[in-house]
Amino acid sequence: MEVIRVIKSKDYTTVCNRIYKNKNLSLKAKGLLSLILSLSTHWNLSVAGLSKICKEGKSSIASTINELISNGYIERKMIRDGNRIAGYQYTVFENPGFVYPENQDTENQQQYNTINNKVKNNKILKEYSLRFKKPEISEIREYCTERNNNINAETFFNYYESKGWMIGKNKMKDWKASIRTWEQRTQKKDGMSQIHKHISTNLKAKELLKKARK
Repeated sequence: MEVIRVIKSKDYTTVCNRIYKNKNLSLKAKGLLSLILSLSTHWNLSVAGLSKICKEGKSSIASTINELISNGYIERKMIRDGNRIAGYQYTVFENPGFVYPENQDTENQQQYNTINNKVKNNKILKEYSLRFKKPEISEIREYCTERNNNINAETFFNYYESKGWMIGKNKMKDWKASIRTWEQRTQKKDGMSQIHKHISTNLKAKELLKKARK
């Protein structure tokens, strides 16, 4: 194909190609993430704000944001004012799983973003430590509540605490990703339980029908 490009001297955005190669993301999610990454870090990210600069409505944008959250590209924290939900705070990750050093100002954060885009394979391990920070039970509970997944925070914490926060032979890198994996397993188990329950009910009904005929 032929692509007519422009000289990128100003007014352009550099985005990690891993986003576009991720087959788990829909085209809509890739497009919205690209738009979000093009916005200023001072821009107040919200569904209402995005709906003002997009053709799509709030429900479509909210659904796409949930897709990005499920894939680890966005974190959403609930902001409370007493018992009232005052809003949400969003954190956007161009490359999920990369742990940024703590206490970095905006300029340094942008520098890490640039480095993260350019580094290939595992070279980044030589320059920056991908440290895993063990979560508190309250953090796990808050994340599970946010995702409404019914996972018991204490059970999750105790399970991986007993394993030294290892997954197989490797050290855990992202506990939130592990939460999402537990979600999928729980959903499969619940689905199989419903199937078994349905089969059991049908068998009992057939047995009762046979007895009634006798």
